[in-house]
Amino acid sequence: MERSNKFISQEVLKLIACITMFIDHFGYAIVPRLAIANMETVYYICRIIGRLSFPIYCFLLVEGMRRTRNPRKYIFRLGVGILFAEIPFDLVAAGGFSWGCQSVMVT
Repeated sequence: MERSNKFISQEVLKLIACITMFIDHFGYAIVPRLAIANMETVYYICRIIGRLSFPIYCFLLVEGMRRTRNPRKYIFRLGVGILFAEIPFDLVAAGGFSWGCQSVMVT
């Protein structure tokens, strides 16, 4: 039987990144609208937890590019993801489309 040297699978990393990103977005978009005690503390805790998602996504992005058979298709799919993510991001962050406010996928 062959042993795997993987500590955490890519699927588990994706799940962790999605959950931490959700917590970040919740802290950004929902927490300021709630009337709760220590709202500022909850906001910052959510944002700090959410910052874990970026390095995980960067790692997965590089691994995906390294392992793909067709880099052009991979980049195209990333571009489509950017387009779909940018509209909701601008609506939440700027109240409408704004060149001054871009999602992290664009950068």
